[in-house]
Amino acid sequence: SNSPQRPPPAILMLLLTYILVSKTGATGIIGLVLLLQVGMYNETTSIIEDYHYSINAEPRVSKLGEVVEKWWWFLTVLSGTSVKNILLGDTIL
Repeated sequence: SNSPQRPPPAILMLLLTYILVSKTGATGIIGLVLLLQVGMYNETTSIIEDYHYSINAEPRVSKLGEVVEKWWWFLTVLSGTSVKNILLGDTIL
């Protein structure tokens, strides 16, 4: 079991989150959410791409157009959600 390995990173993450929120307030939470959204989107799309390339037996080649399209889509969705709240100063969670 890896139970001794889990508490230190979890405690460190909670401590850093507490410091971020206590120093920056709602703006820090929005920034943290944006960072997490980028990380989760990147992870999800990489899993889907890996699956796509494995079932089609294609070599994994990242084309600039595909990368731009993937992140353009993400930024479009983000602009209607989190970015709108930041620009309007709407920090009510």
